[in-house]
Amino acid sequence: RKVDHIVHSNENLAARALLSTLCDVVVELDASLRVVDGAAKLAASLLYHSSRGHDVPLTGEPFQNFISDEDRERFLHAAQASSPYMEEAACHVFHVRMIDSC
Repeated sequence: RKVDHIVHSNENLAARALLSTLCDVVVELDASLRVVDGAAKLAASLLYHSSRGHDVPLTGEPFQNFISDEDRERFLHAAQASSPYMEEAACHVFHVRMIDSC
């Protein structure tokens, strides 16, 4: 069981490293599509800053809140349709237009 966890962790690290070279932001979501990891880079990319200039924490926020109206339904449909696949995969790439804080 421990070996499976190590292999899975290494697969995730490799996938994240590859995606980070190709994508502006890599975000990990939980089963309810809330931001788990990558929140700091997402906040910086979307210009979410407090009045003091610090990034606003986005961990735990529903990811679809940051997707444009035009892409939100398509994202939700793809996420629901891919659920069995996403459990087995280390990552899933999906391109959407995001909403910044401006």
